[in-house]
Amino acid sequence: MGGVHPTAIITDQRESIKIAIWDLMQYKIHRVTDLSRCCNEFKGVVYNSLNIQIFETKWAEFLVKYSLQGNEWLRDLQ
Repeated sequence: MGGVHPTAIITDQRESIKIAIWDLMQYKIHRVTDLSRCCNEFKGVVYNSLNIQIFETKWAEFLVKYSLQGNEWLRDLQ
């Protein structure tokens, strides 16, 4: 990768992969997110909000939980 470390890695969450990534990248901030759970929660926010106020509350909680407050693409959806 030209001597540049990746800023993100997406895996299938196998324990061996998590250990290898941790061993190689422990000097960086490392957060492993269960993508399936994240997607299910996202769907829950979108489809299970009965009104705008509930949606906005759940959306804000979702962004905080997954540290996505600074994500430009998500921020531009508003």
